[in-house]
Amino acid sequence: MKKLLISIIVVAVANAAHAQSNELSFSQSGNGNQASSVSQKGSANTGSIAVAGDNNVSTFDQRGNNNQGALSINGNGNRGLVQLYGNENEAIITQVGNSNTGSAYSFGGNNSQVSIVQTGDNNSGYAHPSSGSYNQVAVIQAGNSNWGDAESYGGNNNQVSLTQIGTNNGSEVYSIYGSNNQVRVAQTGNGNWGVAASYNGNNNQASLTQIGNSNGGVAGSSSGNDNQASVAQTGDNNLGYISSNNGSNNHANLVQRGNSNEAKLWQEGYFNEAAISQEGNNTLAGLESSSLPYATEYANQRGEGNLLTLTQTGDGNMLHFGQVGNGNTATITQG
Repeated sequence: MKKLLISIIVVAVANAAHAQSNELSFSQSGNGNQASSVSQKGSANTGSIAVAGDNNVSTFDQRGNNNQGALSINGNGNRGLVQLYGNENEAIITQVGNSNTGSAYSFGGNNSQVSIVQTGDNNSGYAHPSSGSYNQVAVIQAGNSNWGDAESYGGNNNQVSLTQIGTNNGSEVYSIYGSNNQVRVAQTGNGNWGVAASYNGNNNQASLTQIGNSNGGVAGSSSGNDNQASVAQTGDNNLGYISSNNGSNNHANLVQRGNSNEAKLWQEGYFNEAAISQEGNNTLAGLESSSLPYATEYANQRGEGNLLTLTQTGDGNMLHFGQVGNGNTATITQG
């Protein structure tokens, strides 16, 4: 009852203060606590919530401009959510422990920074800027069995990055309905699966880097022009898939270093370029699969004026590729 009363007082004080430069600090220590109704309205506000314990639920809401929000949780089974409405806001979620969930969102604002840092096992983090430009989103996870989802929706010149260090991690990073955005995924560990892609935009960059074994990696662009997609994998038994669909002047680059790796390429459009390099033995280029879209051939280009450069270094490698259209060029090297 006492903890509930404190939460109600905090909500009342925060909502009643409409002036600028408000400060909020709220701390909970113990088990089974909830502070799900903390909010700030106005400009140039500073908010900080620190929770130490288990089974805590925290929701932090800021509406205005030039606000700074921080939510720190130390314990197991915690959930944290920070929502930003406005411009030039900053939100940071830090979680240390197991089975934590952190969500941070920025709605309809520009020049905002949203970041989630999680250290532990079985964590999941989501960070999304929506309908804004020049925003920065970062999700960093260190541990095992983590899942990260970060995307930029309906904005331009945004930067979205996701870093995972550990085992059995999964990630999806997207740029949707925007241009000049950068999406990056970096994974270090075993059994990881990552996706970096841009949809319905121009001049976007999507990159995926994986270091470890038995990873799957997908990078691509759809319905856009002048986009760049790249996949870099180091290790054995990796699957790399890269695509650019319904666009022109797109660039695709796939590099694999290791043994028994598989690579797939799909490009449809005009004046696209693709470069694929495999270093290792028993690499496969041309495995038919129905689990990935348009993956009936390893290197498949449809359109006019497309370029393909493929290099395989090692023994026992296989290649299948196809080009449909006019004025296409393919350079293939096996050694």
